[in-house]
Amino acid sequence: MERAAVTHDEAVSTMATERYMLGELSAEDRDAFEAHYFDCEVCAYGVKACQDLIEALIVAAESEGCHVVQSTTSQRRISMSALPVEDEPEEGDEKEEKPEQPGDGDEGSKD
Repeated sequence: MERAAVTHDEAVSTMATERYMLGELSAEDRDAFEAHYFDCEVCAYGVKACQDLIEALIVAAESEGCHVVQSTTSQRRISMSALPVEDEPEEGDEKEEKPEQPGDGDEGSKD
């Protein structure tokens, strides 16, 4: 027997939007939430906002050089390192030296 669509109050009180986006709803609860949010502007907006946030996080992470991993489940999960991974110099490569900036070194001696 198929579960009836959830009410808006039930969706809010059970955090259905968030749980839906995280893939935490059972198949029955997912179907019931979808039956609701397809007709509820507030919940549909919440799902769209979550999708937009996920996309923005992916773009931001990739632009910072972070590795983004997406699972193959029906709902995407994002895993990224906190800092960009820098390539290790290959053997024989010399490290670039930063040019001296004004104020670096011994400022007291003028020749």
